[in-house]
Amino acid sequence: MNDLQNCESVMKYPFILRPLGSGAVELRFPDLVGARAVFPSERTGSNHAIAVLLDWIRERQLNRRRVPLPGAVAPEQMHVALPQDLVETIVQHNAMLEQSGELQDMA
Repeated sequence: MNDLQNCESVMKYPFILRPLGSGAVELRFPDLVGARAVFPSERTGSNHAIAVLLDWIRERQLNRRRVPLPGAVAPEQMHVALPQDLVETIVQHNAMLEQSGELQDMA
């Protein structure tokens, strides 16, 4: 069974919003090292979560680095759900890196 068959029809990447002392919030994808940004409010952070995630994925792909697949997400947990076509792109990207021997990291 390949990675695509192991994925749900939609990948869900969980995120957290952590209050900062200034009233701002830090948006962070805990399973994705470096996928974070600071926003002036919780609402703004939630509204921009998909953009932060997509920018992070794009950077990983451009740098020929593996894009980790998400783990389980609790029903009440905030998350970004990716459409199936992007799921397939991520799985194909990872497979291409593995097949070509260019896999630079496992994180």
